[in-house]
Amino acid sequence: MILRLDAGDRNDFIYFPALLFGMEHGDNRILQRYVERRYNQFNGAYGSGISAMRQASGATPGRYVRIRREGKIALLGNGMNTPDIYAGWHDVDLGDDFRSLFRCELPTLFVSGTFDSNTPISNVEELLPSFSKAQHLVVDNAGHEDILPNAEVQQEIIRFFRKEISIKKSVALPKPRFVPFF
Repeated sequence: MILRLDAGDRNDFIYFPALLFGMEHGDNRILQRYVERRYNQFNGAYGSGISAMRQASGATPGRYVRIRREGKIALLGNGMNTPDIYAGWHDVDLGDDFRSLFRCELPTLFVSGTFDSNTPISNVEELLPSFSKAQHLVVDNAGHEDILPNAEVQQEIIRFFRKEISIKKSVALPKPRFVPFF
């Protein structure tokens, strides 16, 4: 669960090799820091809206079959894919009509990062045909949590809202540097 929650944040995933190496060798200090930080999210006071949204969005029966199939071979099982990972809300699934394709004629800007495990680029690519006036800004080397704080990304969003025609197709953050255990 810790890996799932922090996989989309390059400020966190740079510690994963050290975290896993430490755990394999009986040193749980890094794990302890992650667990302490996430504790409040699981004591009933965190993110009820986010949890409800994920469960309400749900998945089609076919997508659930795919999730179960791929979860058997995925490194983190179903931890990254299942929309009902935050169980607890009952009867909130909005159904397949909610998930059906639609057409949007409004100008739309999608922003996604190449390391975004929450809303990967492939999700946007699947939606783009439904948006006739969409633009997609890809942020190289960005996770879900560190896309918007970037000044260059913010400028591109401002350009979009000002209806300036030439926004960039991509912005690059520096490559992440993983933290060694030693």
